Amino acid sequence: MKELPDIESLGGLRGKRVVLHAGMNVPVAGGLVVNDFRLKRLLPTLKMLSLAGARTIVIGHLGSEEPKTVEPIAKYFEGELKVRFLGKPPHTLLAKEVNAKDGEVLFAENVRMSPGELECDELLGKHIASLGDVYVNEDFAVSHRPHASIVIPPRYIPCAFGPDFIKEVSELSKVEDPPRPFVAFIGGAKIKTKLPLVESLLKKADKIFICGALANTLYKSMGFEVGLSLADNEIDEGKRILEHENVFVPEDVVVQMEDGTHTTKQAGEVRKGERIMDAGHNSVMAMAEAANCASLVLWNGPLGNFEIGFKTGTDSLASALSEVRAHTILGGGDTIASIESLGILEKFDFVSTGGGAMLDFLAKGTLVGIDAILETERPHQN
Repeated sequence: MKELPDIESLGGLRGKRVVLHAGMNVPVAGGLVVNDFRLKRLLPTLKMLSLAGARTIVIGHLGSEEPKTVEPIAKYFEGELKVRFLGKPPHTLLAKEVNAKDGEVLFAENVRMSPGELECDELLGKHIASLGDVYVNEDFAVSHRPHASIVIPPRYIPCAFGPDFIKEVSELSKVEDPPRPFVAFIGGAKIKTKLPLVESLLKKADKIFICGALANTLYKSMGFEVGLSLADNEIDEGKRILEHENVFVPEDVVVQMEDGTHTTKQAGEVRKGERIMDAGHNSVMAMAEAANCASLVLWNGPLGNFEIGFKTGTDSLASALSEVRAHTILGGGDTIASIESLGILEKFDFVSTGGGAMLDFLAKGTLVGIDAILETERPHQN
């Protein structure tokens, strides 16, 4: 991949209007931010722009099904920066209304309230570009989506990537030519979602542990009974994955019995009416042992049905990985939730802000948001 242009490539920013696409999609309850993982990663970039005298206009989204106001996000930063919430989505803003002072940070309302954002409308993207003198993408987590605010502005004004975005790419690129041994743990629900990543890793990883509901699909491909367990019907895909000697699934699993009690069984002993809920203790220990011998560890996705309380396997692996000498790269909502709940987030070398974006980048080596800047014949940057 070409070298990513950074903010310094834009030249002096004092007095310039900087349209900053920022990762703001965080949990909010009662008008307050309840998980600030992404916002902590954004703060250094906002401070850097403010100290440089830039007039920053922040755009981004909060909520996907029903876009919510980003006002709580603006308020979150009030104690750290000179912040103003504009209260209008980008399509309703006029350039003359974006009258920030040097060092001030303005927050536009949720960009997904702007018609044409999801459809990558050219006119919307061009209008967003008209609000600034330069454009900076600091939203890795959404840059796998061809949305107007991501793809279009680089066609019209000088552009660059934020430092955290560049860090994401730098860290995840370690998987392309990894130090050996390289061990990957891939969990989650749908095989089709993770299949491109798994296929990419088959040629790179020394060991790939497939966990969670993904493993249930592979059990079916092995001819095992999975009962009422969550699983896809991608039997052929599962067989193809299992042909590779570097692929492993948990040998023991935590099972919910028909009477609602739980026990641990060998994966091949599950019966109809039962449900696989988590990886068993012995399997987690085997994963930890593999990680202890690794130089690079990649982990994305839980080992069990994390959302309804089956966290033991995931939390146990998280604790084990926090102590290994290998370089550790993690991502995925449930994975991050586990390490945050255990208070060990800082023990990992890198934690990605992206979910789908992390998967896409690892599988393809790029994202549409990256290509939008690297492949566009950009205006002259002073």
